[in-house]
Amino acid sequence: MGETAGPKLGQPIIVEAKPGAAGTLAPAMLLNARPDGHQLACMSINSLRYPHYQPTNWNPIRDFTYIIGLSGYTIGIVVRADAPWQTLEELVAAAKKEPDKYNYATSGIGGTGQLTMIEVEQTTGAKFTHVPYKGTAEWTQALLGGEVHFICDGAQWAPMVDAAKFRILAMATEQRIAKYKDVPTLKERGIDVVGQSPYGLVGPKDLPPNIVESVHQAFKAAMADPRVDALLDSYIQAPWYKSPGEYRAYAERYFVEVKPLLIKAGLARSLSAGRKVSCPKSSFVAVSLAPCWVPPCLRHLQSCAARPSGSPRSRSRSTIRSPRAASPTCMSGCSANRSARLSASR
Repeated sequence: MGETAGPKLGQPIIVEAKPGAAGTLAPAMLLNARPDGHQLACMSINSLRYPHYQPTNWNPIRDFTYIIGLSGYTIGIVVRADAPWQTLEELVAAAKKEPDKYNYATSGIGGTGQLTMIEVEQTTGAKFTHVPYKGTAEWTQALLGGEVHFICDGAQWAPMVDAAKFRILAMATEQRIAKYKDVPTLKERGIDVVGQSPYGLVGPKDLPPNIVESVHQAFKAAMADPRVDALLDSYIQAPWYKSPGEYRAYAERYFVEVKPLLIKAGLARSLSAGRKVSCPKSSFVAVSLAPCWVPPCLRHLQSCAARPSGSPRSRSRSTIRSPRAASPTCMSGCSANRSARLSASR
């Protein structure tokens, strides 16, 4: 998209990965950006969840300008090709027989993969162990190396399935995917969950409307590039176009609607009702130093290493940051998730 949008904006766009904190680092770093269109971010849906279970110094509705909805990750449950389970039912039966023995990888705590598996557990009574990673490269190697038993995450695993190294047990989609028409959905298996994980482009707060419109039109045109369609198809993603107004309306609605799900999953509670611990000081810009409630799945993870906030950007460059989360080992935004940053030279 950047290669196509850049010429329309009159400048090249450079993509730079920015993994961290369930894919929320890239948009969080916009807090220090001037509203001139030279620093933008690709924001995942995790930025609309994260503030519900981790204190942050940013608010996804108040602090960002919504520009365009782009696409979304398709979630599936994937095992190694030589795994003993041929169906999801067999995996669930094994986990019910030996609770917590079987572990799964995702790209982050509180992400769509973990929320999907929480629904699987609550519906079936099976108990699995969640192991978050920094993203595709890490969890691919983890599954290949036998560190985890399966993956529940976006379809960046598709090339490994096509290479006959991984095998899909179920898709967290409304309907079967044409490319993998023999793979059932979770809903077909009586688990009423659809993994929702869209992403789009946002800018700093108070980005002028004319800049919003220019960037919006450039990326809207980029979405029509056949090369973009081919790349999305390879990862079983579909276009998710939203205008600036539609994208903001979606974000405002989802930010409210998702909290009950996070509470049900045990990831979010009223801070006054939970156990509080003091978060360690960090230089990372998006870490709140306020006391935070630690959900049950993280009570053993009470320390983290400080993450540098990074050196100041030159004013001769503009930045668009895009979230592909890498998984955090701590809720304060330390080790990470999937995130990418696009920098455009002026």
